[in-house]
Amino acid sequence: MLKNIIKTFFRQAAKNKTTFFINIIGLTLGLSSAILVFLWVHDELTFDRFHQNIDNLYRVVIQNETSDQIIHQAVTPGPLAPALKNEFPEIIKATRCNNFGEWIIKKEDNIYKEKNVAFVDPDFLDMFSFPIVKDNGSPQLVEPFTMMLSENMAKKYFGDDDLIGKTILFAEKHSMQITGVFKNVPENSSLQFDILVPFEYLRERVDIDFWRAHTYYSFVQLQPDAPLAAVNTKIRSFLQKYIPEKKNYVYLQPFGKIHLHSNLSYDMNNRGSIKYVWIFSALAVFILLIAGINYIILTTAQFSRRLNEIGMRKIFGSSKRYLCGQFFLETLIITLFALLLSLLLIDFVLPAFNQISGKSFQFTSVLNHTILAGSVAITILTAFLAGAYPSLVLSNYQPFLMLKSTSLNKQIKTVFRASLIILQFMISIFLITGTIIISKQLSFIQNKDLGFTKDQVIYLRMKKEFLDNYSTFKDKLKQNTNIANVTASFQLPSNIGSSPGDYDWEGKQPGQHIRMNAGLVDYDYFETFDMNIVKGRPFSKNFAGDDSAAYIVNETAVKAMGMENPIGKRFSFWDSPGYIVGVVKDFHAQPLHYNINPVVLKIDSYWLNYIFIKINGHQIPATIDFIKKTYGELAPNDPFEYRFLDESIERTYRAEQNTSALVSFASVLTILLAGLGLFGLTRLTVEQRKKEIGIRKIVGASLPQLFTTFTIPFIKLVLAAGMIAAPLAWYAMNKWLQNFAYRIDLTIWPFLLAGVSALVIALLTISFQTIRAATANPVESLRYE
Repeated sequence: MLKNIIKTFFRQAAKNKTTFFINIIGLTLGLSSAILVFLWVHDELTFDRFHQNIDNLYRVVIQNETSDQIIHQAVTPGPLAPALKNEFPEIIKATRCNNFGEWIIKKEDNIYKEKNVAFVDPDFLDMFSFPIVKDNGSPQLVEPFTMMLSENMAKKYFGDDDLIGKTILFAEKHSMQITGVFKNVPENSSLQFDILVPFEYLRERVDIDFWRAHTYYSFVQLQPDAPLAAVNTKIRSFLQKYIPEKKNYVYLQPFGKIHLHSNLSYDMNNRGSIKYVWIFSALAVFILLIAGINYIILTTAQFSRRLNEIGMRKIFGSSKRYLCGQFFLETLIITLFALLLSLLLIDFVLPAFNQISGKSFQFTSVLNHTILAGSVAITILTAFLAGAYPSLVLSNYQPFLMLKSTSLNKQIKTVFRASLIILQFMISIFLITGTIIISKQLSFIQNKDLGFTKDQVIYLRMKKEFLDNYSTFKDKLKQNTNIANVTASFQLPSNIGSSPGDYDWEGKQPGQHIRMNAGLVDYDYFETFDMNIVKGRPFSKNFAGDDSAAYIVNETAVKAMGMENPIGKRFSFWDSPGYIVGVVKDFHAQPLHYNINPVVLKIDSYWLNYIFIKINGHQIPATIDFIKKTYGELAPNDPFEYRFLDESIERTYRAEQNTSALVSFASVLTILLAGLGLFGLTRLTVEQRKKEIGIRKIVGASLPQLFTTFTIPFIKLVLAAGMIAAPLAWYAMNKWLQNFAYRIDLTIWPFLLAGVSALVIALLTISFQTIRAATANPVESLRYE
């Protein structure tokens, strides 16, 4: 029986090549999309799950309350983690962790700049599952001038040689002994590093015991039976012992929720979002659903030609079970064939998918037993759902109806077919609308006036060792006529973070607290970025006190403090008294997801992390070569690396860009699949009404009349799909736009454009079949047997 069914399947495939080809295309595209999204979703949901202690690991979070807002921040004071461990018996291990920019490493005559250097406490390796490959047999991360390398770093610096006990020069002055090698950190880890250095090493550079500087990530491990709610209650007011004047409260966040369920101030960079997991999963379901609908429509069209065959089989004794098995097996064969083609297609498109998703999957990732089992399960489920209608419905018809197709045609429900096409185009119009609105919002972000110049500005990351040479470097650069200005600051102008420091000002009311974004900058800051000083003046070396006591605030800060004439008024920050010398016009010191907050800027010659160079736009390559040469003269051991500011700001919205690319791809794919489905439905309708077309032509119907007769019903279906999709798209896009404090207005045009696009595609698809049928010889369509 199985052999006969397979033989029948291939015979039908050879007889109906077009239908078979379209089915294969639709199912292959649907399965490929579903498998890729399943791969991405699996990676997101298993983020950090490789840690053996994941259920007992937590991140320490600070809740900072002011009179106008509550901020939850991921960074904490340096002494907090060890103090919590010493104070509360429920906390059995604790570690701090941070990555301070780029570090110069020198081995022999080779100089490297490494970014993934993490400073951690000895408990780190006991808490987190980063297996040690080799070590010196002593406790790790205890002695300050030691370090551990990943397998990749070990090979990079020492090849296959035994590296335990050997030394390399770190930060251009400290000889660090290699004490161990650990396995490469998985990509689906929130903590990313290639080099581990004991946290005590930082004591050489900063005061790690300062309670008022919120700089480090802190992690703790609780006893297995310790209730989280009770521990949070106990530690809530712990910080007030050391900073009594601030309303800072402590609580623990499950480590396993950091990646998908966290949105804190100063959060980790490689976070995901559970909403994007749902969005991507929904897109995969939509695409797979349309592919399945297409199969049902096209299979129904094909089976209308097999009615005699099916009727004869039933007359000669074929049972309903046998026919159902035949149809299901045929569907399974074509779906499994589509799965094989999907794997080939995935191997081809995986680099593009990685670029969109921000992942680095290899084809071997698809062959992972979980992914492969999930892919097979998706394939079987698709085969079952796609084959259900033709199997269960057509096998139920009586043999005499099978042999009299006109009777059967009347029984095939028009409502069912109409529902399928409405559902297809509803999804397509929904996604096209989303693509248009997301693209408009991204364009709005890219073109919005941020209040400062971002174009033709390059920046360098500055090490502390370069601070002594910075003034010389700046003076030499400004001598070049192609360089407009040079400045430096602690942060990028588009990402000035809030500070937990204490603010005081003239006229402050008792109990009044506001949270400000604090920027530490160099002279020429406002001139370099073309920021507009609306009151007072910018910082200037012509005024002796500007390097220690001058402050410049933005317009929002002036309003928050309730000042009418702020120039000359007393202001202090972190117990550094001074006065306001200027007011800068509001600029976007944070991404456009957030409203403009109060901002204060202060001259600081020590905490300068970035050098900004504004070039004139002429002879850019030669200018950059000049900058590189000048930098190399002052820092010969530091590799020269630079970035353009506008590109860095654009990367801030990478998640939105990835979503836009994915939704655009999904909308193109769904409209293509919907077109295939409409092609199948039109084909079915023409097949059923070919005698009617012949009669109409004989009695004098013209081509436009026949075209109108067949297209109007389908136009009504697409319009109905648009009417349903529009409010759903409006709701979804309105919710998505709420993520931005500055956003476009929703107008009717994206919805109309999406509907018209779908209608045009539908008309083009219908025209091919209807014109072909209307121009055919009516004698052929009326010939009976």
